[in-house]
Amino acid sequence: MLHEIESITRNRFIIVVGLQTQHARFSVMIAQPYQLYVERKDRARNMARYYAMSIEANLFGELCLTRRWGRIGTNGQTLIHHFEREQDAVALFLDLTRRKCARGYRPRSTPARESDSFAPSTVIELEAIR
Repeated sequence: MLHEIESITRNRFIIVVGLQTQHARFSVMIAQPYQLYVERKDRARNMARYYAMSIEANLFGELCLTRRWGRIGTNGQTLIHHFEREQDAVALFLDLTRRKCARGYRPRSTPARESDSFAPSTVIELEAIR
């Protein structure tokens, strides 16, 4: 049985929280890729934050929801959630998207660089999620 494992990357070190799987896993394919990048800016409060999420399979075939956040222009922090089922990963993805929208995060209007644009993936309509 696979237990949820979370790993946090801080200052180039990885901290693993939770129990590890006891059995070998089969390769998992997700139905469609999920990616989100939103920003929250407030000049009066000197605030410039970003929040990014994606659902992908790792090299071991586990589904992972990767969350990245921090001040725009920095590496920030990373948190990885591991899932057995795609539905669980998507449910957390949508819940976190709702929370970030409620806190004032909005999609960036245009990519700052060509390399910042994501490959075609699931389009998340932020207005429809609320």
